[in-house]
Amino acid sequence: QMAYYILNPEVPGGMGQDTIIKPPSAGSYLPHVDVLHLVISGWMGDDLLTSFPCFMVTNRLKHALEVSNLSGFKIAEMDVTIDPQLLMFPQMAASWPLPELHWLKIVGRAGTEDFGLTPLDAPVSLVVSSLALELLQKFQIKECEIVEYPQ
Repeated sequence: QMAYYILNPEVPGGMGQDTIIKPPSAGSYLPHVDVLHLVISGWMGDDLLTSFPCFMVTNRLKHALEVSNLSGFKIAEMDVTIDPQLLMFPQMAASWPLPELHWLKIVGRAGTEDFGLTPLDAPVSLVVSSLALELLQKFQIKECEIVEYPQ
């Protein structure tokens, strides 16, 4: 039986004004995001990021995921801007320029597919299989909290 893990990735900022978000539909606690715009206010360098209720990956992690056989996710485009205040303190950013980011849409079920969300009661968490975690650990996820997912 495969092991699964809950991941709480780095939060580099918040939703920007161009995000189009709808309230949760019946039976769901998660708002539905149609267009994702992330405003980065601080980034420690991780390749897997989050800003509730979305997840993002760097270009290099996106490519690794696309050639993997892992299930439960889709990659989509998103907009990224930098908080003007961050530009006043360049030492706050781990690396310049900031990486190109992609929206990691989680479409799988926790404990079934390689990427999934816990059942839709708050708080919703990202759950990955040991295979997915193995791939993610080849990248920088040092700000990511990882705990075993009880099945």
